Amino acid sequence: MHAAAADPVYTCPSVLVDDINRVAGEGCTGGPAGYEGPGTITSSDSNTVWRCALLGSSADPQNTGKLTVLGVFGCEQQSNVM
Repeated sequence: MHAAAADPVYTCPSVLVDDINRVAGEGCTGGPAGYEGPGTITSSDSNTVWRCALLGSSADPQNTGKLTVLGVFGCEQQSNVM
């Protein structure tokens, strides 16, 4: 375990958000697969950023080499970044 390691950032072409701020992305790139913990999900089509206290990632079965990311707890939309 490395001290002060940055939380992973996942960039997804499509991101869906529900009414309780759970965030889901498919076809994502960035951080590792099989990760669970705090992290960031960025929508590549809108440059919208969500910071999540808990998210999980796994290999995307529809897109070889891509990831599916689900922010399940403590997700807050941040200011858009360019």
